[in-house]
Amino acid sequence: MGNASSRPFGQRILDIAIASLIGAVLGATFASHFRPGVLTVGLLQADSIRVPGEMGEVVISRYGISLERHDYANIQLSYDEPGTGGKGGPALWIAGNEHQAFKATPSGQEVVHFKHDERDGL
Repeated sequence: MGNASSRPFGQRILDIAIASLIGAVLGATFASHFRPGVLTVGLLQADSIRVPGEMGEVVISRYGISLERHDYANIQLSYDEPGTGGKGGPALWIAGNEHQAFKATPSGQEVVHFKHDERDGL
């Protein structure tokens, strides 16, 4: 006797296709939960989240979101503009290596210059 199955050829193909789909779904499910260095959650509650990296860090807190790149620029989106006692609304600050920053608020935008030597009165 040969090695032939008693099931029709079409049925065997359908069984293989269903098994392949089940394997793909199960494999994707398990692989998505066991990736090294990756955290997957449905809800995360924390006072602040800090993610350091080689080039800088990202901080998310109740005050806002800060992106700091050590060699290039800093960006801060604060929910309440600093120095207004919580009455200033959101503010976006972008500062590079030079001694000035771009500031945007609901009331307008401006370039802010920082004092850095005797010429500026520091």
